[in-house]
Amino acid sequence: MKLQTIAEGFEELYPQLRAMASGMMRQERASHTLQPTAVVSEAFLRLAHRSPGEFPTIANLLAVCASTLRCVLVDHARSRSAAKRGASRRMGDAPLAFVQCDGLDPASVLAIEEALEELEAVDPRAVQVIECKVYAGMTLEEIASALGVARPTVVRAFRFGRAFLASKLGIELADAEGE
Repeated sequence: MKLQTIAEGFEELYPQLRAMASGMMRQERASHTLQPTAVVSEAFLRLAHRSPGEFPTIANLLAVCASTLRCVLVDHARSRSAAKRGASRRMGDAPLAFVQCDGLDPASVLAIEEALEELEAVDPRAVQVIECKVYAGMTLEEIASALGVARPTVVRAFRFGRAFLASKLGIELADAEGE
């Protein structure tokens, strides 16, 4: 189905995006000031100006939405960190217990973001795959379809991205591939 407007795509994806945002927020501290609806709304505002032609399928829009939801949470964590003037601390105070990638148990939003930025410089596709898998909860087949690549390409990018992040975050990976 070809999207006529971004709003149409968000309307179709809203229940899924709301569930994703809710899952992301579930493990946040009780005093967290964002709500899942606000995260989805902010993501819509960030994407509303884009042309629907940029997204050949709804799966493509979902992949971009996953990245945008992540950015909303990271920007919020950065602003809270700056407001507290704990800028000397490397780690943010919001744990990312919602990241469900076998063996990947990150300590904070900002540490993950730093690692993802480093990974992006090395392998941008790996970042796209990690975002789709971790933030959107997509299967490897869905990611391959959304990114327009073969499943083995997605598997390689996921394995590399997962290993890279584990290395940067000082996490030991289990033997399972997390596929």
